[in-house]
Amino acid sequence: MPILIPFFAWLAAVQVPSPASPMAAVKAAAILVSIAVGLCTLAGGSYAAGMRGAEIKHVKRNVDADLTRRREEFHQVVGRLERLELSLERARTGAVERRVAAERWQSRMDATIENVVVRLSRIEDQVMRLNQIEPADAREAA
Repeated sequence: MPILIPFFAWLAAVQVPSPASPMAAVKAAAILVSIAVGLCTLAGGSYAAGMRGAEIKHVKRNVDADLTRRREEFHQVVGRLERLELSLERARTGAVERRVAAERWQSRMDATIENVVVRLSRIEDQVMRLNQIEPADAREAA
């Protein structure tokens, strides 16, 4: 109904009888045309404002949808990063444990080799003493 109000105003203006003098008729026609142009401008402006409002609503809806989608993508990326961080932490922990185990094994092997070297030294010393004793025994026997 509000859209029809300018049309009824224009229609009422058209129904006004024209004056008898030609100059007054031109003046009345000019007034009528200016009123019609003003009403058309008002109608066009209100239509454009309505279109801008609809466009703004449409853009807002698109922005909201895009923002929601990007938030979901962000949460997915954060989730992947957290899983990657946990995986890297597990790998680092495993590497540290393997390094500690390797160092323990290496220290046990070093100790074992040192014990073998000490035993070999003792055996060599015993062999050297036995070699020194045998010639003396052989001299006594001869």
